[in-house]
Amino acid sequence: SWDLLTAADRTLLRRLSVFAGGWTVDLAVSVVGDDGPADPVELLDGLARLVDRSLVIVDRGQTTRYRMLETIRQYAREQLIASGEAAAVSDRHFRAFKGLAEAAEPELRGPLMGDWLDRLDAEIDNLGAAMEWGLEASPWEAVAMARAMLAYWSSRVAGEDSEARIVAAIEIARHRTVGVADASAEDRALAAQVLGEAARVWSMNGRPDIGLPWAEDAIRLAEASGSPAARLAAMAGLGVAYAFTGRGLELRQVFDGASALAEATGSWWTLAQSSGFSGATIITVDPEAAENLLRRGDEAARRSGNPYVLGATAMARGRAFSAQHRPDEAAEALERAIARFTEIGDQRLALAARSDLAHGLRRGGRLNQALAIYRETIEGWVHVGNRGAVANQLENVAYIAIERGDLPRAARLLGAAEGIRDTAGSSMAFDEVPEYEAFVARLRAALPADELEPAWSGGRGLTPAEAVRLGREP
Repeated sequence: SWDLLTAADRTLLRRLSVFAGGWTVDLAVSVVGDDGPADPVELLDGLARLVDRSLVIVDRGQTTRYRMLETIRQYAREQLIASGEAAAVSDRHFRAFKGLAEAAEPELRGPLMGDWLDRLDAEIDNLGAAMEWGLEASPWEAVAMARAMLAYWSSRVAGEDSEARIVAAIEIARHRTVGVADASAEDRALAAQVLGEAARVWSMNGRPDIGLPWAEDAIRLAEASGSPAARLAAMAGLGVAYAFTGRGLELRQVFDGASALAEATGSWWTLAQSSGFSGATIITVDPEAAENLLRRGDEAARRSGNPYVLGATAMARGRAFSAQHRPDEAAEALERAIARFTEIGDQRLALAARSDLAHGLRRGGRLNQALAIYRETIEGWVHVGNRGAVANQLENVAYIAIERGDLPRAARLLGAAEGIRDTAGSSMAFDEVPEYEAFVARLRAALPADELEPAWSGGRGLTPAEAVRLGREP
């Protein structure tokens, strides 16, 4: 088939091999030309000829996409390398997808988030391949792409390869700016945004021990840069890392500062999250201040029109109601949050809202309903790899066992959760600690030490899979 192609069609086919997971005409225009964008009409004609020869497959849906069978793509890739064009074509591919990621970043914080998530979902293989190339060929531009991509990874569960690329970009950013006296303000601002956003994403994914040092570097870089956007990203990352490392005393100050800066700069997406998160965490300590923060969060979410923060502020409301033992109102708010997160395909936060729903039902005395949800969410958290969340579900199942008087089982569950947290390096969120301590005190008062300690130690000795099975038992 290759030998039967014209020279122009061979050039087109080999250049198209740079795409991973298919392409659209709009993006191919930017990649397959000679010294500039290709002519769209000529490109479509060439694609039609390649489709006729069964070298390219066309998928017609809402957006028409083209792709090659992998065996054909690999052959065409070999021809691209042999032609000496591979580096130039890969550079153009990187610039095209870096541009797409950067165009998406602000849109992912506005009302059209769902549409842009769909678009990036379709191109995720290309975005990964572009980032991989950029880290080698244009490292600082790859750092800028990483900053843009973190807005996407806020709502998606990143695989190992994607995480490795972000971490590589972080190391490039740190090497260029941290402790470097002559680093430019612009470079420091970019590094601070990458580190702050990554700290937030990693902390929300159950790894705040990794995120916290990044956030602390981000704060220093942001202050030195003078950039409000960098300060906002750094403060948001630090606040979330504090929340998941038990740093409750510092948390309110950080989120108050982030909320004030977000409001001053019209950053409704960040204001909604900061105010909502802060309000939910202090509801039992200062209900009046918490209500003011929650209202600010609700208003900012409405102004943004963004489904993610509309879900986040609904979840904050649900958490607040749950902490006040108002299960019906908590359930209504959390169902709204689940609907929003499901709408945008955010598996992680939909799980978090489901877990919060179970907490509210448990606190309202609806133990069977809560337990049914925990059995589902434990498996969900295992699937997304958040071991801290798995431990949290086991702790909550243990609270139900204590309420029912099944004390040895509760001790085993709490021991299993402790073992998972120790292995994962995952602390409790600071607002989870008082309830945990209260239930552990009840357990120690009711179960003799010679029964409690062996059960607890036995739980600590379980494998994670055994612990999950224990949590799912009736």
